[in-house]
Amino acid sequence: MRRWGVAKDVINQYLAVEETKRTYLDVSGGFEDKHWLYPLPSIQIELSKVNGTPQLKQNTGY
Repeated sequence: MRRWGVAKDVINQYLAVEETKRTYLDVSGGFEDKHWLYPLPSIQIELSKVNGTPQLKQNTGY
C-alpha cells in the first residue's frame, strides 16, 4: 500500500470501520505522515559520524 501511495487512506478507513465493531480497539494514532518512512536505527546514526558529526539524521517524526 505504501508503494502505491494509498496506505494512509486505506488503513485509516479500515481502522474507522473496525473501531465501531471492536470497542476495545484504540485507533487514536492511525496511519500518520511519519509512517511513510521507517525510523533509522540509532546505531546507524552513531556509526555514520565523521569527525564527530553524524552524516545521517533521523527521519521526521521519530
